[in-house]
Amino acid sequence: MTGAGAIGAVRRIVEGADSAQAALGALGALVGSGLTAPLLDALVEDAPSPETAARAAFSYRHALGFEKLMLLVGEPHYMLRAHIWPRTGPTAEPGTTEHIHNHRFGFASAVLLGDLGMRLYEPDPAGEVFAAHEERITTGEWLIRPRGPARLRLRADLRLARGTRYCLEAEARHRIVRNPDVRTVTLFLETATERAHTDVYTAVGTPVPPTAPKRPLDPADYVEALRSLRSLLG
Repeated sequence: MTGAGAIGAVRRIVEGADSAQAALGALGALVGSGLTAPLLDALVEDAPSPETAARAAFSYRHALGFEKLMLLVGEPHYMLRAHIWPRTGPTAEPGTTEHIHNHRFGFASAVLLGDLGMRLYEPDPAGEVFAAHEERITTGEWLIRPRGPARLRLRADLRLARGTRYCLEAEARHRIVRNPDVRTVTLFLETATERAHTDVYTAVGTPVPPTAPKRPLDPADYVEALRSLRSLLG
């Protein structure tokens, strides 16, 4: 299959994902078709191009500690990307458990390598007290505004092994607990934006800066990251 053929084939699979459940089905079809590796090869072959620069502009080290690599930009309907969590070992710095949050969109995710923990939360008047924040994203940074206390309870504590696929609606509150002993890679397919902001919950008393920078990769670094991911997946 040619590079353009692989990109077109993946687009046809994911472009109809108009809900979290539909995105889950699309990811299942994508992973089951064996098109992930040909897609990565095609994106490398496509460089340099305006499309490469556009994908690089959406790729960066996320504030939650993973590398985000945009694979297909299908705004406003969908975005397909890879998330890579590094292996940090037993000396990992604090923060291997990210903060609780929801999303501006529904999405589906598939674990391609490694494993992750995921904890799901829901509002409960008798639940644990957290500090709530409203997070908005701009071209160059995240903007975070405090909203006061909120009570949440843990409703599920899950282990996402290699091969796991799942979906969440935009309002679902969760947090990922990465495994510091392994490198983990997921495919992430987001659907159309439904909300203008994300709700974020942190432990009471945790310092939260009002802004966090977002530094996109330049095209050359983006292509090198694609090559590294392709090698990692084998």
